Amino acid sequence: MNQAAKMLPDRDLMNFETYLGRAFRPVKPRPEFIEGLRGRLENVPRLEESPAQAFRSLVFVLIGVMGSIVVLVASIRAALSLIEAYRVLRTKNY
Repeated sequence: MNQAAKMLPDRDLMNFETYLGRAFRPVKPRPEFIEGLRGRLENVPRLEESPAQAFRSLVFVLIGVMGSIVVLVASIRAALSLIEAYRVLRTKNY
């Protein structure tokens, strides 16, 4: 239920529903339209991944993993550098 419907009391909501029911009359769809929809829903083509698409997906996954490793290593090196700088500054002050 959306925010506007939560703000309306039940009585106002029923009045609004009645108003919409009067304003918008149901339309009977044409049989050709229904058959076209039924045909498109029942005969959905199966998607098969070609070897080229599989290779491309594998390359993207490998690049993502390698990028994650680079970010992880860089983060660890940065943390170690910060720790070492803190130690150097702490020993210089005493």
